Amino acid sequence: LDLLESGVTAASCTRHRSILPRSTDAISDALELASDLMDDEILLALVIDLADAYWLIPLRWSDRRYCIAKWRGMYIVFRRIAQGSRGGPLAYASIAAVLIRCIQSLFVQPSGRRARTIEELRIQLYVDDPLAIARGKPLRCRRLFSIFLLAMLVLGTPLAWHKASWGKQLVWCGLSYTFTEEAVTVTVPEDKIGDLRAITSNMSAHNMISISALRTYIGKMQSIASLLYALRP
Repeated sequence: LDLLESGVTAASCTRHRSILPRSTDAISDALELASDLMDDEILLALVIDLADAYWLIPLRWSDRRYCIAKWRGMYIVFRRIAQGSRGGPLAYASIAAVLIRCIQSLFVQPSGRRARTIEELRIQLYVDDPLAIARGKPLRCRRLFSIFLLAMLVLGTPLAWHKASWGKQLVWCGLSYTFTEEAVTVTVPEDKIGDLRAITSNMSAHNMISISALRTYIGKMQSIASLLYALRP
């Protein structure tokens, strides 16, 4: 829903911003879990998307008058928070943060031997892409993932099963992760590097750059900058 034309975007403002996890957060979780491994245990990871994440949150009755679209002579009133509204991402991020914290609380208490101090599963959520990293025997990891997925369903979150992947190697937020008991390896896919090279070459050939093109370029660079600290400034 484009609220620029109606003027709602210009008339509204945001009072805070959500903080998204970086690849380094996932790496830290994996390394901490690996530090508490026993001889017969491994690390496994699971990635799955939330289906139609924005539509999970109802729109307040008094705000529905600001989220109306006209199509073929008819007016469509949105009853759920739609993408394209200034406050939509913040409202979703707030609810999603509470949701993931509730599910993470299921794994806070360590199980097994008393000397163990680190929980069995850690969760990171990037907008609508959760990453779950589990430690334990293979069968135990599968059980932990089952608890995680069932908790998501119980709390009313539809899942995009066709996008799910799990194992020691997977892709999350555009980066490729390999989890082993000794290390975590993160690489930038070649197609992503190729796209950045093409955009950089095209921008370098002009003395003027549009704001939208610059925003796209910065957005693509941010995911890589989370790996290369020298690029962060």
